[in-house]
Amino acid sequence: MRRILLLLLFLLLLSSLASCAQPPMPRAVTAQGRVYLPVTLVHGYVWPARGFGHPPEAWSISHAALLSDTPIWFYDWWWDCGRWANDTVLYVPAVARGWYPQVLQCDDGRPLLVLNEPEEVGQAELTPEQAAAVLHEAAVSGWSGPIFCCGTQAAHIPYMQRLLTAYRATYGEWPADGLHVHVYHGAEELDAFIRWADSEGILGQGVVVSEFGYLTDDPISVAQMAALTDEVEARPWVLTSAWFSVHYAPWSTSDLLTAGGALTELGEAWQQ
Repeated sequence: MRRILLLLLFLLLLSSLASCAQPPMPRAVTAQGRVYLPVTLVHGYVWPARGFGHPPEAWSISHAALLSDTPIWFYDWWWDCGRWANDTVLYVPAVARGWYPQVLQCDDGRPLLVLNEPEEVGQAELTPEQAAAVLHEAAVSGWSGPIFCCGTQAAHIPYMQRLLTAYRATYGEWPADGLHVHVYHGAEELDAFIRWADSEGILGQGVVVSEFGYLTDDPISVAQMAALTDEVEARPWVLTSAWFSVHYAPWSTSDLLTAGGALTELGEAWQQ
């Protein structure tokens, strides 16, 4: 009996010590020896302060390290997580218009971006119900990192409202940990989007501006880029922002790098 009482007292002591322990620090997110996302701590995940969207060629990743000596991030739909990254340029996987289990090979705790302009003709072109189904597949896939949805234009709140309504009606509680959105018509549309998301209770960890910039053939000045960047980054709830783009032929006036991998005037300014 005495031994039993001593054992019980020992177990109670251990329980008491455990309850007083500090909460664990967020784990470092690593893949193939690389530490991912080591800048701004947000709910246990670390986003670099800036990124860029959709580099179309391998050179644009290897040369993008010219843009910053601190970590930056990019996303695309390649899912070859070890290949498309290095110590400075960090990869965030995305699914554009459907769920593909292959993306799970990238799951080491990093974020996942779900959907890319589902409302746009020539992009994902999904109904709100179809987009909700893609989000649901991602949510039940077992992905261990945070999920950010839904890559719409910030101005297209009515589509997002229909997507949200469809999800809740079909699947229940909204599952995304945060939102990602594209901004091409000024930061005021981002304000309206954030207000709407807040009113619906779906801001979660916050907003990733996964694309912003100017889709135009007209030359973009350093002053224009700097003004829009400052406005976007200053918005409450914005976790990080990705300039579009490092190099993208259809709208090369926004490029940060030339086709040969050299810094453009915008690229030199973006370094600052």
